Amino acid sequence: MLDLSQYCCVSPEEQESGGRVFGGHVYQLFAVVCHIGSVNTGHYISMVKNREGLWFKFDDATVTMVSQDEVLNSRAYLLFYIINDIS
Repeated sequence: MLDLSQYCCVSPEEQESGGRVFGGHVYQLFAVVCHIGSVNTGHYISMVKNREGLWFKFDDATVTMVSQDEVLNSRAYLLFYIINDIS
């Protein structure tokens, strides 16, 4: 989870609803892109979390299930987040 609440301004709508507009400012990691190799050459892979919370690694034509620890310990190049709660 990534909570950006302390870094965001509170809108009048959020003040009225106690900060619960569009799920506030809490985001959940759902995908990672990693670069393997050197600056001039290399290979990209991605790891994506499904609706059940399982992580999968996409490496060209190969898709394998990986642990959350493997994702968190990867050398991420790009991180993708979604709003945690839209209520």
